Amino acid sequence: MIYETQGELDRAVEQREQFLDLCKETGNREKQIEAHKLLAETYSKADETSEAIKHLMEVLNLCHEEPSMEEPQAEATLKLGLLHYKPGKKHSIKHAADYLGTHFTLIRHGEKKNSRQIDLARVNLGIVRANQQLENYKYMITNPNKLKELVEWKVMRDQRNLQ
Repeated sequence: MIYETQGELDRAVEQREQFLDLCKETGNREKQIEAHKLLAETYSKADETSEAIKHLMEVLNLCHEEPSMEEPQAEATLKLGLLHYKPGKKHSIKHAADYLGTHFTLIRHGEKKNSRQIDLARVNLGIVRANQQLENYKYMITNPNKLKELVEWKVMRDQRNLQ
């Protein structure tokens, strides 16, 4: 944590990798999850999105093996959704919507229901889904064939235009 605070992210990754190795050696699944979360956080700060995603996926893999791990699973899906939503090489609104949808479901149906967290999850998912629709809309108006279909649909939808 000190290396990360000082901005020495390479050294922070080294230390956290050692922590992960120790957790694997001892077979401590909970600490492995913690180590992967810490590595994902550090890689995210270093703008190494691919590595951060890789470690969050490991969190999900470890959580699937243990049914009582809803909280770290929800946290990982939230972070994966936000990482995929972030502009860059790994930007994918579809993946972001999928992960944030899973996060919303986990938070809503989890044992520790917190209305504030549920509301935040709902807002995050709503923003991504709205932007997902915006991408579809952009595609429709930039593609001449689709623009014609869109206008025809709009005209047919409003009965006043048919009179």
